[in-house]
Amino acid sequence: MTRDTGPTLQALLAAPGTPDRFRRLADRLVLLAGGHETAPRRAEVGLALALPYWGLRVLAMRALAGWGGARWKAWLVDRADRPLPGHAALKRTRRGDPLRWAALETGTARRLLAPLVDRTDAGWLMDRYLSDWRAGAELLPLLIRLLPHLDPARLSVAMARPAERESLLWLVFHLRQLPERGTWLRRLAAFPDEDLAKMARRALAVPSAVPMPPPPGG
Repeated sequence: MTRDTGPTLQALLAAPGTPDRFRRLADRLVLLAGGHETAPRRAEVGLALALPYWGLRVLAMRALAGWGGARWKAWLVDRADRPLPGHAALKRTRRGDPLRWAALETGTARRLLAPLVDRTDAGWLMDRYLSDWRAGAELLPLLIRLLPHLDPARLSVAMARPAERESLLWLVFHLRQLPERGTWLRRLAAFPDEDLAKMARRALAVPSAVPMPPPPGG
């Protein structure tokens, strides 16, 4: 999109009685995502990000990802590299709770980063996943993309950290093409922590095409 067609986001928001206003707001953001970034369009997306409507805010994030570039990639990384609240915490919230938006924003940023990540992102992605594998499902596609750039020394660090060993197990299990994957699983299978060792032995026994059953309580 090189020329703006139709009303801007500001014009649509200033006309609350417009038929199908929310559909038209959404259509406008989709149009912006497919066009070139300009100062007026940035203002429209910034306005959408401040709205209390989460669906429109997600579409605004998609526009930033569509524009790409170092600035918007950094904006997405800032949101993707945040801890996700656990399921128990989210269950205690009500509709519209800011914690729910924080979780949605972080998850959305992680998904939108897929075409933008490069070798410079390997470090923070590994750190974030190893800090809490249960909240890392949306990071795995990014880690798989960066497999040749993952630092084996960081895996050794995780092995030495009790709080990261279970996350290390699941990371190694999911990265099927990881060099020395079998060696890592065998090291974990021989670990003194019997619960961890049992899960590692199960992982070694699972064919690569079959998903590993979740651990008890996972």
